[in-house]
Amino acid sequence: MRCYAPEAVERHHHYANECDVFMYSMVMYDTLEHERTNAEMSTKAAIQFINRGGRPKVSSHWAGEETFNPGYVKVMHECWDPAPYLRPSFEVAAERLKDILATL
Repeated sequence: MRCYAPEAVERHHHYANECDVFMYSMVMYDTLEHERTNAEMSTKAAIQFINRGGRPKVSSHWAGEETFNPGYVKVMHECWDPAPYLRPSFEVAAERLKDILATL
């Protein structure tokens, strides 16, 4: 629950692919930071944080890493947009991530 899309926890909202894209962005964060999203929060606090528009912060130490690509963070941020219709599809996100990998 701590990384569900805001609309996924609303009882009246239909669960859609955009929810999965949001949750995938949280997995992207976990992979980048090597820690669980909102690990320091209770589940209830994490849900409230996400529902109020809060998102985890990317550590600044990555900026100096040779393998760091700001495009990865850009895709991640777009995938956790508060507006589901503004999130890229999985196909678009995957294609952009492939392009990033090709540059490393």
